Amino acid sequence: MKINKKIEKNLLLIIYCMFFVMLNLIICVTGLFSNINSFANDLMYQKEKSINPDIKIIAIDDKSLEELGEINNWTRDYYTQLVRKLNENNHAPAVIGFDILFTGKQDAIIDKQFADECMKANNVVVAMNLLFGTEVNVSENLINANLSITGVSTAYPELFNATESGYVNTILDANDGYVRKCIPVVKTNNNIYDSFSYKIYSKYQSYIGEEANEYDYNSPLRFNYSSMPNEQYTIISFSDVINGKIPLNDFKGSIVLVGAFAEGLQDSFYVPISRGIKMHGVQIHANIIEAYSRNDFVKDVCLVLNIIIASIIIILVAIFTYNAKIVKLSVIITITCLSILVSQTILYNLGYYLPLLNVILNILLIYIVQIVYQYVYEKTIKTKAIRAFKKYVDPQVVDNVIKTGNYQIELGGEKVDIACLFVDIRGFTTISESLDPTDVVIIINEYLSLTSKAILNNKGTLDKYIGDATMAIFNAPFETKDYVYNAVLTGMEIAAGSSVIEKKFLEQYGVKVSFGIGINCGKAVVGNIGSNFRMDYTAIGDTVNTASRLEGKAAPGEILITEAVYDAVKDRIDAEFVDSYQFKGKKEFIKVYRVLGKK
Repeated sequence: MKINKKIEKNLLLIIYCMFFVMLNLIICVTGLFSNINSFANDLMYQKEKSINPDIKIIAIDDKSLEELGEINNWTRDYYTQLVRKLNENNHAPAVIGFDILFTGKQDAIIDKQFADECMKANNVVVAMNLLFGTEVNVSENLINANLSITGVSTAYPELFNATESGYVNTILDANDGYVRKCIPVVKTNNNIYDSFSYKIYSKYQSYIGEEANEYDYNSPLRFNYSSMPNEQYTIISFSDVINGKIPLNDFKGSIVLVGAFAEGLQDSFYVPISRGIKMHGVQIHANIIEAYSRNDFVKDVCLVLNIIIASIIIILVAIFTYNAKIVKLSVIITITCLSILVSQTILYNLGYYLPLLNVILNILLIYIVQIVYQYVYEKTIKTKAIRAFKKYVDPQVVDNVIKTGNYQIELGGEKVDIACLFVDIRGFTTISESLDPTDVVIIINEYLSLTSKAILNNKGTLDKYIGDATMAIFNAPFETKDYVYNAVLTGMEIAAGSSVIEKKFLEQYGVKVSFGIGINCGKAVVGNIGSNFRMDYTAIGDTVNTASRLEGKAAPGEILITEAVYDAVKDRIDAEFVDSYQFKGKKEFIKVYRVLGKK
């Protein structure tokens, strides 16, 4: 059963669209291009911004470790001194955040002094850590609404009761380990935990008399960074503050973050604003606090909606570009990709992250597939056209045009030494009148096949068919050695083949089919003859006319050649003198020879 072409085309289009939709589905579900999406997103949207000058960082840096000793040997008296200095003489900060886990007891007296100083200040936030089972991935479970928190690691009891706490667990991107997200508030079945950054932000908002932004529990948010690592924020060495080298009035009403800044303390992570360069954890908290103050967060569009949007775009592009010409294809692809980038940017600025880079990659794949298809298709059509063209024009002429790339064919010719051969069927008019037209066509086609094959076998150029006659030239358009001899060999090959055809058609149709052949050589004008819109590559002149007249004199099965031809081949061809003829339009008689065979 034949399928309607329109139905077949629609089925192919549906299969074509579904292929790319399924490819996109696989990419989305497997996260195949997640790293590329994240990288592109980082480049496009993570830019430095102006920062809040009230956020200051007191760094436990290499200088502090050199002056105060290894951190493992520090007593908590250093932190007591820091809190006391920062809060004395009416220059207290709005909030002091320790990105440090004060777990376990050291010296009971010093521990109590630190807790008492923090309680007295009433502006201190310390770090705590959420604990998970050993088999649980922290980053996955912080994003999972069904959190499986097994415990909380807090500061020692006196300090925990004297301060406020926030969890400092870092959410690392599962694909490349970069810090791009935070969760303001985590809620389990029994408890609610503020993040360290959110707790500090809330306390600062209360200090300045403004409401803190509220966020959904367990809601992972992408945040935009404001600062590159170790830049913009005021960063002061811990030891300089302790040793009184810094004017403490600079900290009044500010957010002071205290944390590790020495590489050996291993509290640094890769961040999207500086690809390949790590940022210390305490500065990441500074950036998150900055994001809270601006509400500068972006929510991920859910996977299902992402797949639906991507599929719609891909289907539309596939439909409108299916079998489209290259210019139209390029315009559609370019406009679509630019529209996607603009739309993604608008959505991002509205607070939604829709990773559409995989769609762009799919669209570019559609473009490549269409380009390759069109190249193959056009090459196939071109090959078929050339094959068909070679049936109308001599294959050598066609091959020469293709090889040279000279498609600007112009009228004109040049004088060339050639050999010219004419052959036709004897008594063809009588034969055609006695047979059905179908039989006549069969006879003429087989005859022309024989003559054409013989000409090409001997390096000749099939010039044209003239009714039941065939004209061939040798030594044009390409120079060939021994072209006169090749012309005679062609005539002999045709004569040999004609005996087979003669016997076949005599048995089949009851008619005798035989050929007469004439060959001449000499100068002729060879080139493109005709008009600007229709031309033939052919030869004209006396040499051609004489060959035609000679063929007219030839008896059935006879090969007649001129004296010029005879002189060129007499050492290899056996021929006998026939007579001297005076052809129409010529004053002189021409000696004519009959070819008998090879010597």
